[in-house]
Amino acid sequence: MPSIDTASGYSGERSEIFAGIDSSPSRPTAALRENGFPSTTMLAVNFPGPTKESASTTASIPSARHLRPLRLSITAALPSFTCRRSSEIRSGSSFQGGAGADGNEQHDCIDFAAGDGGEGGDGIQAGGHGLPPPSILLLAPTYAGGAGGHGGHGACGPDGLDGAAGSALDLAPGTQLAQISGAARRMSMPDPVRESAPVQVTFTGAPNDSVRLTMWDQPGFFYVPGYGGVLLVHAPLLRRIPVGTIPASGVLQSTIAFPALPVGVDARTYFLQPTFTDPTSAVRLGSSVAVVVLDSSF
Repeated sequence: MPSIDTASGYSGERSEIFAGIDSSPSRPTAALRENGFPSTTMLAVNFPGPTKESASTTASIPSARHLRPLRLSITAALPSFTCRRSSEIRSGSSFQGGAGADGNEQHDCIDFAAGDGGEGGDGIQAGGHGLPPPSILLLAPTYAGGAGGHGGHGACGPDGLDGAAGSALDLAPGTQLAQISGAARRMSMPDPVRESAPVQVTFTGAPNDSVRLTMWDQPGFFYVPGYGGVLLVHAPLLRRIPVGTIPASGVLQSTIAFPALPVGVDARTYFLQPTFTDPTSAVRLGSSVAVVVLDSSF
């Protein structure tokens, strides 16, 4: 059910306008009065659903005896990802634009006119809005636009129009988009963990990759083109742990343990990042993990 806001502004998803003319008695007007609304008020009828716009549409409802609905098109769904920075680097990411909202149905001749479906969201949107064209670097991505919403059925008038599908890429002129060849490498593990306790870590990469895990004291961000990724940690290097070789399944599981914490230290954060070396000695950086190590008393 839609909700009714009496605020002068509403940061919502969709709005419908009521326009009034002085004619015959009105059920909506009577209902408003019965619920304590004054004869003239600012209203926005808000419907859920993701949209691009945050500004609301409101209209003054005079003390009219008849209200006739106006139809507004539903705004488009949000894109999966909008690049607002000068550069962006993503590894193994999936970008799926949102589906447009369906238009409202017209059930009888005094109901809203059938609404148009909203446009689908874009997979990746970059540039524009007065910002300089960005540079985007992707490793093993997938991206697709969202489906358009269906137009509503008109019981006493035309059906609404279906919304257009979103674009996989919506890039402003001058945007630089490049893709790194190869597969994305990553690791995953529980968080938080306890000191000295065994922890299972999962590494995903290409078969026959040799895996080493590095442990650092600080996070960082430094793109290394020769390693096909971003070094997400910062000196000093605390440990380098040989893990093993990725099997034919592409997934390697291993167990590690973090050192005991100093006396009086309840917790500490470590930053981990694996390196994957293929049979040709090419090195690739995997995703990083920040993990909190707790004292065993917790």
